[in-house]
Amino acid sequence: MKIILSFVVLFFAGMFAQAQQAHEITHWNISVNNPDFKIGDEIEIVIKCTIEEGWHLYSSDFAPDCGPIPTTINFENNNTLETKGEIQAVNSHKSYDDLFECDIADFSGKGVFTQKIKVKALELNITSTGSYQVCKEDGICLAGKINFNEVITSSIK
Repeated sequence: MKIILSFVVLFFAGMFAQAQQAHEITHWNISVNNPDFKIGDEIEIVIKCTIEEGWHLYSSDFAPDCGPIPTTINFENNNTLETKGEIQAVNSHKSYDDLFECDIADFSGKGVFTQKIKVKALELNITSTGSYQVCKEDGICLAGKINFNEVITSSIK
């Protein structure tokens, strides 16, 4: 039942949303929590998302089979960094969702995620892909993609 309900919601969301797309509702940026990183340090990549008023972004910290699409962000290990664990949502709002009949976590206004990494070079090549879902209270939902290809250089050289 939850799966059928999810498809129905997404179908109608596509019809009503028409020209509006998820990337117009969310604005993503990426940084690190310690700009003075050195080789061998363990630091965090910080992913921030600003969400248009009236919308909410589903977080990453709830059961993926619940119904809404949780945020996923997958970082590519390379010769400049090694990921440690999974992304972590920071202070997401947890609640029971009557529409999907399960416990969810989401953000309104602003969302923050972190990813621990081990630094392997003073210039980090951060490449990631992912997906997310934003919804309005009236049931309109949009799915979006996340793609980062950033270079962040240590302030210590």
